[in-house]
Amino acid sequence: MSKDSNNWSGYVACFMLGAITGAAIALLFAPQEGAETRKQLAQKANELKSKASDKAVELKSKASDLKEKASDYSTEIAKTAKERWGSLVENVASSAQEVKQRIQSAVVKDGSSSTSAEAQPSLEAQEEA
Repeated sequence: MSKDSNNWSGYVACFMLGAITGAAIALLFAPQEGAETRKQLAQKANELKSKASDKAVELKSKASDLKEKASDYSTEIAKTAKERWGSLVENVASSAQEVKQRIQSAVVKDGSSSTSAEAQPSLEAQEEA
């Protein structure tokens, strides 16, 4: 973006320089007295300065508006990302809790079946006797 704005400001500067140069040459070659020519040159210079100042204020205002919009947009993106992250964390925590409960229930089942298996003598023990 800065490259584009640098190119744009370069074009504007070249245009302004060309306009001033063209106006000065036109006034210098016009059949008038020197005092009248200097007066017109000063008048045109003031007009151009005023126009340039107005454009600068306008561009500064537009830049400020764009900065505000970009700030609002980035805030909205951050808010959305935070909400999605929170949702993801909740989903992961819920899934982890569910897995933990499944593991605990499987351990309890295995624990109860192993105690009942211990109560019955194994085949190996019976064969030895």
